[in-house]
Amino acid sequence: LAQVAAVRVTASQITPDGISCGLSLKDVTPKIEHDVRTGGVRMSADTKVVVTVSLLTTHDKIRGICATATMLGVYELVSYFDAKEGWTRSGYVVLWQRGNQLISTPADHPDAIDRRVALLTGKFLDSWRLDREQTEIIAKSKN
Repeated sequence: LAQVAAVRVTASQITPDGISCGLSLKDVTPKIEHDVRTGGVRMSADTKVVVTVSLLTTHDKIRGICATATMLGVYELVSYFDAKEGWTRSGYVVLWQRGNQLISTPADHPDAIDRRVALLTGKFLDSWRLDREQTEIIAKSKN
């Protein structure tokens, strides 16, 4: 993460139950962008590093609860030579990823997910800062 200077925020698809539970990626992604920018990471549409949020939700109408697996990942697009195939390929590698589950009533779910996504975004930023600090310390010790 120490080399990450800019990111763009993306989202995977949301489940139909997520919509029933009041979730919207249009609400979540701008908040992540704001928190990441405020945390010191530049936003760029041209970067190979993406921060992706995933909200996998199920709605139990009988019990009146929504359950969402909330995941946030940071991925970098890289190219590599695939010896088996004999050519260069591209794909995303995981730089950082965290997630957890949240269960609440449908009425409370959007706010609870907002708080959970903010928590995960904060954990990413903490890891990013720590990696940068450690990299600086190592570089200084070599001089």
